[in-house]
Amino acid sequence: MRDEDYRSAMDKVRASREWKTGTARAMRGAQAARPRRARPKLALACAAAALACALCLPAALRPGMTAGGGAADGAAQSAAAFAAEAPDTAQPEAARAREASPDAAAPKLASAGGAADSAAGDAAAAFWRNPTAGLSQEALPAQLPLYADGADGTSSAEAQLQALLEGAPGAQNWTYTAYGAAVTAAAADGGALLARPAGTEAGELCEAYAQALSARRAWQADGGECCALAGEDAGVPAQLYAYRFERLSLDLDGEGNLVGVTWRAVHEDGAAALCTPAQAAARLGLAQDAPAALDYERGGDGVWRPVYRFLVEGGGAARIETASAEAEE
Repeated sequence: MRDEDYRSAMDKVRASREWKTGTARAMRGAQAARPRRARPKLALACAAAALACALCLPAALRPGMTAGGGAADGAAQSAAAFAAEAPDTAQPEAARAREASPDAAAPKLASAGGAADSAAGDAAAAFWRNPTAGLSQEALPAQLPLYADGADGTSSAEAQLQALLEGAPGAQNWTYTAYGAAVTAAAADGGALLARPAGTEAGELCEAYAQALSARRAWQADGGECCALAGEDAGVPAQLYAYRFERLSLDLDGEGNLVGVTWRAVHEDGAAALCTPAQAAARLGLAQDAPAALDYERGGDGVWRPVYRFLVEGGGAARIETASAEAEE
């Protein structure tokens, strides 16, 4: 509104012909009296070269590229980060949908509501991937084991990871290195464990590698990781153990090839009696019928203890809240 008032007022201001003529005459006289200086051609050439570099350099530097335009060597990244940093061409469906929109060319600010919808969808999807999500109270166990970091001594952590990856293509030639409770599998020649499947988009890589590793054991993608599937007849404790602890972190190189698989070993360290989901929900002030799932969280003492995850929906958003699943003494 102020811009329109200002322009309207300025449009009404008109300089007289005499003022314009006098001003032009004074400007010509000042220009004629000004001494002329020679401008070295070299300075002009340097300025032009600097400007050209400034314009070209931002276009040359892309994620995963050096200033010369080649792929950055040794830049391994997680599957989640690879998918997040991939250009729009890695998501052709989304790109085509934007192009088909009648106002696709109009610049817009990101909608806070859209971001909230995406976060809500991610929270709900993560909740329902848990094999114990939505189980009735009658189906839940009365107690669960506690776990501590590290192998249990009956077999090495390297051997346990080999067993998890048994049957994967080329796994017999992989090397295993332990770092505390974590063990990493890598190719003996320093190359890729598995090459990126042809035609696989960035956002589909984790699922593709989960399928490739499932020759002897079923895996499913979960963010930038894979979690094992124990089967419904395995019982709740076994299903939950597979989901939370038989979990592989995938390392990808700049081309999307799988170059490393990391697993964290744990062993049993006691047991804890469980409260009901309704009792845990009451601690958070939630409705007793809020959807619940069992899970584990690692405490400051290094012990993994059972918790309940609650999916809370309302106001067009969804979130996950957590409460201890241990019964109060």
